[in-house]
Amino acid sequence: MKYLCFGYYDQKAFDALPKAEVTALVNKCRTHDEALHQSGRLLVVGALAPPQRATSVRPRQGSRS
Repeated sequence: MKYLCFGYYDQKAFDALPKAEVTALVNKCRTHDEALHQSGRLLVVGALAPPQRATSVRPRQGSRS
């Protein structure tokens, strides 16, 4: 069985963090991801664009909008 996991965060709060804290957080996530990958429990990691650059596609009246 395979699962898909989404992680969300508050962009404004993230942007307000000191650079050193962001770096530490990113490094901790990479270390965790690498351990999961090495164990065979993680296949792929990906990220969406930040909200200000993202595009949402929604169905409306049978068409995309």
